[in-house]
Amino acid sequence: MRLLGLPELILIVVALLVLAGLIAVIWLVIWAVTRTTPRTAGDRNDRALEILRERYARGEITGDEYAEMWRQLTSPDRRE
Repeated sequence: MRLLGLPELILIVVALLVLAGLIAVIWLVIWAVTRTTPRTAGDRNDRALEILRERYARGEITGDEYAEMWRQLTSPDRRE
């Protein structure tokens, strides 16, 4: 079995660095796209329900108001 010489080792190191760089670029592109993509209607609805729960917990709305608003937010006929 022959040991690798210096030129082969340098080639392997360079290849690994290029591979690591490509993986980093792909990860960066995916991260940037997911960070800049507009939120979906489902995300907005989740946030609306979260706010509704917070308002109810603080006593800003009654149980009846909470139930009505929750029904409106979770209705399949709700327009975005």
